[in-house]
Amino acid sequence: MKNLIITAALAFAIGTAAQAQSVAINTSGAAANSSAILDVSSTNKGVLFPQMTLAQRNAITTPATGLLVWQIDGTVGYYYNAGTPASPNWIQLGATGPAGPTGATGATGATGATGATGAAGATGAGVVTGGTAGQVLTKVDATNFNTTWSSNIAGNAANVTGTVAVANGGTGSTTQAGARTNLGLGTLATASTVTSADITDGTITNADINASAAIAGSKISGNIAGNAANVTGTVAVANGGTGQTTANGALNALLPTQASNSGKVLQTDGTNATWQTPAGGSLPTQTGNADKFLTTNGTTASWATIHTAVYDANNVKLGTVVNVNANNILIMTSTGHLLLIGFNGAFVPQQIWWTGAGCTGTLYLNNGNTLGATRYSKFLAYSGVTSTLYSMSNPDANGISTTVAITAVSIENSGVCSVSSGTAGYALTPITSAAAGLPATIVAPLQIR
Repeated sequence: MKNLIITAALAFAIGTAAQAQSVAINTSGAAANSSAILDVSSTNKGVLFPQMTLAQRNAITTPATGLLVWQIDGTVGYYYNAGTPASPNWIQLGATGPAGPTGATGATGATGATGATGAAGATGAGVVTGGTAGQVLTKVDATNFNTTWSSNIAGNAANVTGTVAVANGGTGSTTQAGARTNLGLGTLATASTVTSADITDGTITNADINASAAIAGSKISGNIAGNAANVTGTVAVANGGTGQTTANGALNALLPTQASNSGKVLQTDGTNATWQTPAGGSLPTQTGNADKFLTTNGTTASWATIHTAVYDANNVKLGTVVNVNANNILIMTSTGHLLLIGFNGAFVPQQIWWTGAGCTGTLYLNNGNTLGATRYSKFLAYSGVTSTLYSMSNPDANGISTTVAITAVSIENSGVCSVSSGTAGYALTPITSAAAGLPATIVAPLQIR
C-alpha cells in the first residue's frame, strides 16, 4: 500500500491511499473502499466539482458521457451529460422527472351490509263505498282521502284512461288529426299552417293574409286590399290585373287590339280609346329608320336623321356634337372629355402661359389672369408648341379645377410663342388620345351625321 500526501498548494494535508487501483482521499489515512475507484471522506469538508457558467459548460469540446459540472448561472445546480460527446444532452441532477404512467384501477370494495327494515306505516284510509257504473272517483277538497263518486270530471283529468266522446265534452279521439275530424275542423293543424291544399277553391270570401304569404294569381278573384307584392303567377285583366309579366306585355294587353291597325294612332272620344287613321294618312314605314325622328313639310310626314355624332374619314366615331361653328366642332368623347376640333381633323390650339422664356418651363391654360376662376377638368386644351393634349389638373370631387397663382414670362397663342407676363392660370396634365376617348390617328375630313 502506498500513501499519497497532497500539501502546500491546498493549504492543508490530505492523505490518499491506493489499493487495487482504488484511490482514497481523506485526512485519516483510511484505505479506499475496494468497490470504489475513488473514495473521498471527511467529517468537515465536501467535494468541489468544476464550477462554470452555462456558456462555458456548452463550450466544452466533446464532453464525455456522464461528465459532471456545477453551473453557476441560469438554473444553478449540478449538470451531467446524458448524451454523447458528439451530441451532448445536459441534464440537471435532482430535477423533477416526467410523470410515470397511471397505475391500474384498484379492485372494487365489498358491498356493505343491508340496513334494518323500517317500521310499518299506519294503515291508509279506504275508498268510499257506493257509486254507480260509469262514475269516477274525484277529490272533494285538499284533505287526504276525501273523495267522492262523480259522473263529471272535475279538476285535473290527466289520469283519465280511454277516450271521452264528443257528447261527453271530449274529442272522441287520441290523435290531433282524429280530434280535428271529429270536431269538424277538417285537416287544418293550425291557422298559421294553412296551405292551398287545405282550402277548397271558391270557399273563402274574405281573408286577412300574412304579408309573407305567396298566393297564385289564378287563385284570386275580386279585389286585393293591402300589399299584393307576394302574389305569384299573373292576375287576369278580368280580375284587376294585366295577365302579363312584363311592362310591354301589360301595355299591349291593356290597349285596344292592335291587329289590322298598323300605322294608326290611339285616339279617345273622352270615354273610350280606339285606333284611328291619322288625318294625313298612315305613318311612314319604320323599317330601316332607326334613330330617326318624324318630321313634316306641312303636307307629308317623313323620317329624318338626327345629326348628333362626329366621324372621321375612316368612319371612326370621335364623339357627339356639343356645338358647331363655321370651322370647328366642340365634341364630347366617349370618355366624357370636351374637345375643340377642326373639320380638317386638327385640334384647335389654346392660349397657354409658360413660366420660361420662348415657351419653355411649366405651362398653364390662360384664363385672363383671374385667380380662383373655375373650369370643368375634362375640358381639354391643346398646345401647338408641344403637340400634346392636356386636361385640367387637381379637380375637386365635382370634377372642377381652379386657377392658381403663377409667374409666366411667355405666352403661346395658336401655336405661336411671344413675350408676355401672366399671374394666374389652370395647371395642366398631359393626357393620351386613348385616355381622352380618341383614336391614335384622325383622318380628315370630319362629318356630322
